[in-house]
Amino acid sequence: MTEQNKEQAKEQAKGQAKKSARGFLIGAAVGAVAGAVSALLFAPKAGKELRQDIADTARTAGEKTRELAETTATKTKEAAKQVGEVATTIGGKVKDSAMHTVEAVTTAKGNVQDWVKELRSPGMIDITDAQALSEAAPASDELPEAVEEAVEETDETKASE
Repeated sequence: MTEQNKEQAKEQAKGQAKKSARGFLIGAAVGAVAGAVSALLFAPKAGKELRQDIADTARTAGEKTRELAETTATKTKEAAKQVGEVATTIGGKVKDSAMHTVEAVTTAKGNVQDWVKELRSPGMIDITDAQALSEAAPASDELPEAVEEAVEETDETKASE
């Protein structure tokens, strides 16, 4: 995961958290105000007393909305931090895995180069010589049988001793 992808993931998580928090806050504020106004309008009270109750309820709703906004902001920041930490951890694991893969491929390449040098050394077949390869192929087919025969002969020799 590239640094740019990490940043995009963080920003996307923050944006989603902000949208859901904003929607929740708006819903809570509208619900609180609507409930307070309904309760006050349906309660039988004098004008001055009703205005005082509306002011008190509006003040209380504002305080609760502020508290809710602070709590939501704190939780959103914590969630964004956790998303960032997870993205960093995953990025590190991907980087480590890629490094191990590069090391394995480099080792395999070196091994293949060594084998090619060994095959090209004096006394070995020229792997670029198609005729030599075609002559060696039937012999390689007979190799397992020859090994098996040699093992049987060795077993028979040990048994007779």
